[in-house]
Amino acid sequence: MLEERVVVILWVDAEDGRRVISMRKANARERKRFARYLT
Repeated sequence: MLEERVVVILWVDAEDGRRVISMRKANARERKRFARYLT
């Protein structure tokens, strides 16, 4: 979560850590799926 928003992040492992490829606001289906892990 980022400032009370659910975000989807795509990253790759790099030699010096992780490199973020993209980050976007989660859609309704993704938020619902994520909510199952919080309860």
